Amino acid sequence: MDVGPIRFPHLGFEVLVNKSFTVFGFEIAYYGVIMALSMVCGALMAYHEAKRTGQKVDDYIDYTLFGIVGGIICARLYYVIFEWDYYSKNLTQIFNLRGGGLAIYGGVIGAVVVAVIFCKVKKMKFFKFTDTAVLGLITGQIIGRWGNFFNREAFGSYTDSLFAMQIPVADIGTNVDVTDAMKVMINGVEYVQVQPTFLYESVLNLVLLILLLMFRDPLTPKPNEPNEANLLRLCDVHNIPVATNIATAEALIHSLARGDLDWRDIVNPK
Repeated sequence: MDVGPIRFPHLGFEVLVNKSFTVFGFEIAYYGVIMALSMVCGALMAYHEAKRTGQKVDDYIDYTLFGIVGGIICARLYYVIFEWDYYSKNLTQIFNLRGGGLAIYGGVIGAVVVAVIFCKVKKMKFFKFTDTAVLGLITGQIIGRWGNFFNREAFGSYTDSLFAMQIPVADIGTNVDVTDAMKVMINGVEYVQVQPTFLYESVLNLVLLILLLMFRDPLTPKPNEPNEANLLRLCDVHNIPVATNIATAEALIHSLARGDLDWRDIVNPK
């Protein structure tokens, strides 16, 4: 299928990307390839975090199978519901996933519902599970948003900002809302000039992932941190009470206040 270039006029460049490619006569949509890649990378990120935190990776592999199915079904339902004006007249297109139309909000809802059921059946702690899985979700979002770019969909409203994106109207699917306010004429070709929301979401998710990786619970000691084993050894040698977490520290403080450690003055009088 011949398509026109996607232009970024204020940045001074344009790109020509097709919606699909052909392998042995079979047409494969880039949207589907990117979505599959996002799922694989997201799953691998979650598996890595599960292994790092001492959890059973097999549990996350099992969840992936159920979560992807539930996520895709809910993502499609969410999209169809909000585009019902189109799909009510084209019922067969509801099942045409290759044409795009997966709403991330619906996918997240589906994945969370499956996660709640999965954790209940497996007797896993839900919040610990989601702490691990969210890294995979965000990784998938970073990659998956680019499927909208190839598919010419899920863009924002008209803009004349630095990142304004121009797409030929003829290349936009009939299930995508295009208003007259978005349209511009360039050399006799009708374009929409809109916000590249896919780019904004992808970059923001990348920033969020970096922050989560930086501030997650550290299990690997850093070079600038003191050696914990040496610190505990010094405390043992010099009979210094030491707490390695808040709960123990609180218990020690209350013990000192009650005089529970006064026996030390009897054993080792000053």
